[in-house]
Parts: sequence; C-alpha cells; structure tokens
Amino acid sequence: MSVAGVPDPVRPESAEPGLVEPAGDPVDARLARVAARREDARTALAEVVDATLARCHRAALLLSGGDTERAESVVRAAYRRVWDHAADFAPGRFSGSTWVLSQVRLAAG
Repeated sequence: MSVAGVPDPVRPESAEPGLVEPAGDPVDARLARVAARREDARTALAEVVDATLARCHRAALLLSGGDTERAESVVRAAYRRVWDHAADFAPGRFSGSTWVLSQVRLAAG
C-alpha cells in the first residue's frame, strides 16, 4: 500500500519486500505469445529480444567476468531458454523482463 491506502501500481500486494517491478511490463504479453506458440511467436520473441537485449548483455558481461565472447554465448543460450521455457513464466510472480534476466543467470551456470 502507498499513502492514504491507495494501492501502489509498482509494488503489488503480493510482492516480496524489496522487490519492485515495473508497472505493466510489455514483455509479459510478448512472452505469453511465445509460450502459446502462436503464428507470431517468432515475432514476439524478436520483440522480447529488442526490449531486453541491452540489460541481458550487461548482466552476461558481469557474470562472465568481462569476457565478451562468453557473454555473447550466454545471451544466445538465455534466449534459447526463453524460447524453450516461455510457458514456465508466471506473470503474477515476476515481470517478464525480470524473468528473461533470470534466464541469463541460469544460462551462465
């Protein structure tokens, strides 16, 4: 809750303390299209990549100790995981962008 009992759109009641997610993450809907394997699933994945690539690459660089070749490999593996596991995304638990970023961590090992 925020001031005067008005719900905070950035921190839903179910959010863990310290966890702040962007309100209305557009990646959520795109992941749903990927998971459904609709005819536009590849387009939706490309949109997910466009929306998250910079953040994912920065994270991969950090996880790879600055090794750019390793970071690129991690990012490719992460987006493969996004394609393969999009149905595992739980929109009420994380934002789509955060879930995609978690795939980078998993791909980095």
